Amino acid sequence: MQAFYKFSFDRAADNILIIDAGTKLVEEHLWDFPITFLSTDFQSLLDQFRRHDVSEQQIREEFTATHTFLEFSLLPLAFEENKQRWIEVLLEKLIALQNDFRTIVQNVFVPSQESLSTLQRMCRYLDTNKLLAARFYKAAECSKVETVYYVGGKEFVPQLSWQSYDYSQEIHSLLMFGSDILEAALFLIVQRMAERNLALRQCSHCGRYFHPFSIRSIYCDRIDPQTGKTCKEQASKLKYEEKIATDAGRTLFQRRSKTYSMRVSRSPAIYKKSDYLVWKNKATEALEAYVSGEITFDDLDLRLTLPDKK
Repeated sequence: MQAFYKFSFDRAADNILIIDAGTKLVEEHLWDFPITFLSTDFQSLLDQFRRHDVSEQQIREEFTATHTFLEFSLLPLAFEENKQRWIEVLLEKLIALQNDFRTIVQNVFVPSQESLSTLQRMCRYLDTNKLLAARFYKAAECSKVETVYYVGGKEFVPQLSWQSYDYSQEIHSLLMFGSDILEAALFLIVQRMAERNLALRQCSHCGRYFHPFSIRSIYCDRIDPQTGKTCKEQASKLKYEEKIATDAGRTLFQRRSKTYSMRVSRSPAIYKKSDYLVWKNKATEALEAYVSGEITFDDLDLRLTLPDKK
């Protein structure tokens, strides 16, 4: 099969996408490329490329390290004379597609309180977005489907005289989808995800999309290369630290409020209750600002300062 993007849904029942990476077949989850596509900062790459902070080679390396489909999106570059402008146009198109796709994900794949399936939500969304629906249908028109044989993981193309095969190795066939348009490949994968009733969600820690294995999952399992910890682990630690900090603020508030209250009860002629209530109202506002992260602990300490002892 001649196409830039070649993939098979033969293992879709296991939520697996099979990708022809040129020299081998690669298996990944159906949601891996959509999530990778959403997580890639194309705008930053475009800005850096225009400033000449990154080169054509660095763009290649970035795309190759990110995903096979992004690597293959650069294949036509070899035939272009004005490579600088071609890369800029490609990144602009990827940014536009990313924005459109993010809207689709938010309206279709992010779990909601509705009882509708992902496929039902997708059909409803396409019904109210005719231009997008036309692009979905065009994805099928821009694609082809063939049964392809693989000998030891290599596509069997007997017309190529330079290709050699070891026929003692396993030979199997796959129903392959192929397209030269990245949008078409992405939309076909998205359709299969909807048919499988798969969901995506934004991580409450890093903001990246992930596939939740439970409706209660709000954190992804992506490992931060700097800390070596997952978002779930980092969020748990952050919550604990926030709780400790909040408890410290509440303790400070309660201790000083109790001190002031005792002064009023012991020496009402010197310490007026009305002054205490004014202080307490301001102190309560300061505590709320601290708990919400608007002020620091030092700021809180300053705002909870008691009047000079008389």
